Amino acid sequence: MLEAAALGAQLAARLAGRPGIRVVCDLAGVRVATLATLQALALVALATRRHDGTLRLQNLSPQVRDALGLAGLWDELRLDILPPNDGAESCER
Repeated sequence: MLEAAALGAQLAARLAGRPGIRVVCDLAGVRVATLATLQALALVALATRRHDGTLRLQNLSPQVRDALGLAGLWDELRLDILPPNDGAESCER
């Protein structure tokens, strides 16, 4: 698993020259949000927003959703939630 800063940098490199892209993160394997989880999601959201893209989360557990809300990140990150398994391509976690 990549550390949060490396994940954000890797995603920024992949997004270069692709404005308006939709990034989908499948969080099916994430049941509990640690500080590292929240940091990684924040950095991915920031990198996506800097490239005029949209970050969408798929298979979000209630615990992760609650942690994002408690940390004040839910509204700040302007996250979209997808229903489970909509067929979109996922990014690595």
